[in-house]
Amino acid sequence: MRSSNQFLRIKIGGTEFLLPGGVSLTIEQWDQMQPAAADEIASGWKQERGQRWPAYGVDEDLQLVRRDDWQRAVFLDAKPTPVGLIVDDAQMVTREALRTENFTPLGAPPSAYGALFHGAWLPPSRIPVFVFEAAALVGYLQTLGART
Repeated sequence: MRSSNQFLRIKIGGTEFLLPGGVSLTIEQWDQMQPAAADEIASGWKQERGQRWPAYGVDEDLQLVRRDDWQRAVFLDAKPTPVGLIVDDAQMVTREALRTENFTPLGAPPSAYGALFHGAWLPPSRIPVFVFEAAALVGYLQTLGART
């Protein structure tokens, strides 16, 4: 996904989120990845050019959970290696198909990487779908990997 004219609509549990176009490197199916060992925090690994890229599972509240029931991982560009987010579903959506509104969350940022969201879309269901701030999401996922 490299087009800024699209969003990646992802589903984690029963909650949907949007990733802005141009931030995702790849979407991988579980059968194209290595399963994580029982004692690892990551839920799976993508082997790429001699490196292992971790994919982390989170729940609907974005809290780290070990997931063994997943189908896809969305990998985001990060240094030193890309980092993945386990998702239940992923689909491309054009910007014309939805209208997002930017916002600045009140109060202090919840992490050193800032707020995880910078916008929202209100679909016909009237349940807001939040738009991730890509850099903050990458930082958050990298902190999950630093946990022991």
